[in-house]
Amino acid sequence: VHGHSDKTLAEKLSISVETVKLDRKHAYTKLEVSSQAEQLYLFLDSVMSAGDYSGGDTLVPYMQRSVAD
Repeated sequence: VHGHSDKTLAEKLSISVETVKLDRKHAYTKLEVSSQAEQLYLFLDSVMSAGDYSGGDTLVPYMQRSVAD
C-alpha cells in the first residue's frame, strides 16, 4: 500500500504537516487500526461484507457487527 506522504497531503490540503499527522492518528484510533495497510483492509473488508447494503457508510454496519461478535 502506498499513499501520499504527510508533506504532500499537507501541501494539497493547505494545512500543516502536524495537522495531517494528528488527523491520521485520530482516524486510526477511531477505526482501531495502527497502519495505512490495516485501514485499507478494513475498508475493503467492509465493502465486501456490505452485500446489498445501500444505507450509505458501509463501515457503520461493519463496525456494529464487529462489536457484536
